[in-house]
Amino acid sequence: MIWIFIGAFFEVLWALGLKYATGSIIGILGIVLCVICSFFCAIQACKKMEVGSAYAIFVGLGAAALTSIDMFINGLHYAKLFLIFILLCGVLGIKIAQNKEG
Repeated sequence: MIWIFIGAFFEVLWALGLKYATGSIIGILGIVLCVICSFFCAIQACKKMEVGSAYAIFVGLGAAALTSIDMFINGLHYAKLFLIFILLCGVLGIKIAQNKEG
């Protein structure tokens, strides 16, 4: 499960890099490195758990983190906050269901 969290972290970094990239070689290389690290972590996570569950958690955490950062920068929206809460409940539900299965 740690691979998913590390991968989601790099997912957030490269997505933010796309927003703030100025076209410099260092910025582009940073984005590429984060994409590689993100996918490496996703691959490692898929080796230890079901692919569908790993991908759902991976994407959900990345989306929740990016939306949270966006709300911090652009202001709080209660609807987004509520939907992030629902998303994280779903991620926890997937993890709990997976633990019960095996």
